[in-house]
Amino acid sequence: MNWRNGLNFGQAKYEVIDRDTFIPYIRSDFRAVIPFEILIDFTEQRRNDLVALLKITDRVSKKSNIRVKKLCRSGESLSFSLEKERNLKDIIVKVLSIKTVQDCVNRMSSNSRENIPTLSILPSHTSNYSFPYQNSKRVTPIFAFELEDAVYCISHFGWKNIIFKKEIMPDELTALAIGLYFAEGGKVTASFTNSSPKIINVMLDFIEQYSNIERDKINARIYCHTRLQNKKKNLEEFWYSQVGISNYGSKLHLSENSRSPCGTLELNFCSQILKNLLCGLIKKAFDDPLTFDPKNIIRGIFSGDGCPIQQTKYFICHHITLDKNYWKSQFDFIDKLISRHGIQLKTVPSNPNKIKDQIRAVIYSNWYTNMYFMFLDPYRFELINREKFARRFLSLEKTRLFLSLEDGCLIKGIDLVNGLRPLISLRNHDFINLVQKSPKPNRKYEVQFSENGLQVRKILQDFLNNVYPKYRKELENFKVLLGKFDLLEKNNRGC
Repeated sequence: MNWRNGLNFGQAKYEVIDRDTFIPYIRSDFRAVIPFEILIDFTEQRRNDLVALLKITDRVSKKSNIRVKKLCRSGESLSFSLEKERNLKDIIVKVLSIKTVQDCVNRMSSNSRENIPTLSILPSHTSNYSFPYQNSKRVTPIFAFELEDAVYCISHFGWKNIIFKKEIMPDELTALAIGLYFAEGGKVTASFTNSSPKIINVMLDFIEQYSNIERDKINARIYCHTRLQNKKKNLEEFWYSQVGISNYGSKLHLSENSRSPCGTLELNFCSQILKNLLCGLIKKAFDDPLTFDPKNIIRGIFSGDGCPIQQTKYFICHHITLDKNYWKSQFDFIDKLISRHGIQLKTVPSNPNKIKDQIRAVIYSNWYTNMYFMFLDPYRFELINREKFARRFLSLEKTRLFLSLEDGCLIKGIDLVNGLRPLISLRNHDFINLVQKSPKPNRKYEVQFSENGLQVRKILQDFLNNVYPKYRKELENFKVLLGKFDLLEKNNRGC
């Protein structure tokens, strides 16, 4: 049987409109055949590994959708499924492109640091585990077509077409999304979890800007403390008012360990392709960190719920909980970003008695690193930690002493040995100079600020007088918002 006869199955039942357009005959199993006279313009061989990009139009409503369809052998013909379009009664199909499976999974390479081609970061296959890729197995190929300013994708066994923009800008939003998904994204499932509406909105803004997934189509689940078990409606109304999500699970997921006064929201994208695109961006940031502004990725990472702050007498430590199986790769990724700001990262066990159970990356800061890190605003989208970090740093003895010093003031030598010992450290860092003005036994020193010291003190005073009050005001406004939904309780640990 020849090629032409094989593809003329049901010829009397379909109608060819143009060299690339036809009215299909839809069989009882919701499959249709591409006519030979159209198919021959796109491929000269009958193959089992062809994928088509089709524009499917409802002739009644005039609405069109572009779909990626796997072509399958149907007897001696090649057909595609229209089951997803089963509710359309009168359709017309335009063939835009036909490629082999291999062409659909081939990916371009790009070193661009301006506009990142989507096909350079989208993996060729979905994986059973997101970044890092060690021991990760390929699951199913991702078929991708580039058309005009968009990339149309579907997985081999998937039913949901995903559309991405052709290029992704390495701007603040993208860098934040990279850090956020690295910290809170699903490692196996296509999900994202956080307790802050601001953070959830950043992730949703990125998804809506670069894909056809809309927030009102995303499903979500709420995790909360048992004390909120009778406030399901309050929680749903709160989250809907803040992020626009309306599809919630039938029940709350309760935990005694939950600390958030508004619960924690888990977004379910229902798209392994989107998850793998985000993982591709993480890999891009890991392989070529100069593409993105590191401070924005850092802000995303430190906005995760697993970033506790611990204070000592002299400085503040910042912890990031790592995956116990892949902590080394995650540590290297964070360290590569943090080190660009001259900040050192170390690892410690979360529980010294169970070192194999959990590992944390820790910024063992001194006072100077704390101050610089605070100016980076790492907790910009995590209101509680943002205010807590600033409050605790401003309460440190060295901070209060540095702000209270006056240029030209006199200090007794005995005070340098006792309560004013931090002045020695300030001198060693070239913030001040101590000039002896009187000899023993009652030595006195004049404090002379260096140019660098005056500049740093001015910045710190401005932070104390103008920036920190905004942090407190923003946190107070959040508490007022919680009160409107009856979610703020006395002695609430989350606030």
